[in-house]
Amino acid sequence: MIGFVWSLLTYFVKSVMILRDLGIGASIKESAALFRRTCEAIVGPGSISLIFVIIGIIALAPVFLVSLSGNGALILAAITEYILLIVILTIIASALQEVLNTPLHIYAKTGTVPSAFSSDLITIVFVPKNSRMSPGNNYPFFIELT
Repeated sequence: MIGFVWSLLTYFVKSVMILRDLGIGASIKESAALFRRTCEAIVGPGSISLIFVIIGIIALAPVFLVSLSGNGALILAAITEYILLIVILTIIASALQEVLNTPLHIYAKTGTVPSAFSSDLITIVFVPKNSRMSPGNNYPFFIELT
């Protein structure tokens, strides 16, 4: 739980460090303040990761099927390839999350969406304070901060 709260409070640290040219401590404080001031919930911080986790689970099926063969070398090769796939998926998911974090930071700070991004994509990620979320309000995946 502590790690989860920490990840939310430091959600914008990299963007703050780059865009505002602040040090680590000041960036953490700015990120936490910005996050608390902007929203009570954030929709989709794990959406990108969730997609890649699903891909990883689906990719586990061939490894399972190969393990039924009983061939040790083939099983080792399948496990090795699966680990390599997980590393690659993790790198891609992390890069995509960082690409999304910068315009989210700009939107949270200024209220404007950078022109290179869709307004719908950016604004749906945040649920503003004093709004009520319910399952039918276009928020399929959200985390509520209390």
